[in-house]
Amino acid sequence: MAWASEKIDPRQVRLITSTAGTSTCIGNPVSPVCAVETFLACIARNDRELCNRVGVLDINALGRPGGISYKILSVKQIRAADVPKSLGDTEWMKPGNVRVEVLDLSVMFPWCPHGCRSEIFVKPVAQGWHIVDWATEGVD
Repeated sequence: MAWASEKIDPRQVRLITSTAGTSTCIGNPVSPVCAVETFLACIARNDRELCNRVGVLDINALGRPGGISYKILSVKQIRAADVPKSLGDTEWMKPGNVRVEVLDLSVMFPWCPHGCRSEIFVKPVAQGWHIVDWATEGVD
């Protein structure tokens, strides 16, 4: 688990614009965080190729002209003990997958006026990490 040594500062505000980003690994999903940042860049840049690199082949929420500002709040590997029986059949809640919690500061709704939290689940694949599922608070 080389990725487990990644230093995450939940106070650091990260940025992704149409041409640049705080991350140095966008497009190269070699870790759970790199996969998530590639996915966020896909959304911000309306770049389906970036989504494809992390296994997201069909997405409609693309394009953020102002870019994305966000914080990575936590990165946690899912253990067998973390999986309730009711979720045992899901693709996203599998031992070995990783849950990355992100605070998107560029999206604000009445229910999250200081940024919205998202949980993004990733799984290891032969060529790195792929997005399995994601959910944003208050958004269906």
